[in-house]
Amino acid sequence: MDYTTHSMSHEQKPQSTTHVEHKKQTESSAQAHNKHTGHKTQDFLKKFWLVLILTIPILAYSELIEKAFGWNAPHFPGYQWAVLALGSVI
Repeated sequence: MDYTTHSMSHEQKPQSTTHVEHKKQTESSAQAHNKHTGHKTQDFLKKFWLVLILTIPILAYSELIEKAFGWNAPHFPGYQWAVLALGSVI
């Protein structure tokens, strides 16, 4: 075994970062990527109400609700496609 080649391979490897350097990188990364930047409560509230309103007809035409409460929603030709479209929007 050639020891000069072996010692050179260790010298050529990049040094690992220290704990302090890693902590600094993590802190700066956390500040740069704040998850809630630009989020507004008003936007989420509007989306919530929209989804809630669109969910009501989907539930009304679901088989489970009809069996559980004994209520039959008025069926019209293509109502399955309407439910599919509403579900896709949600």
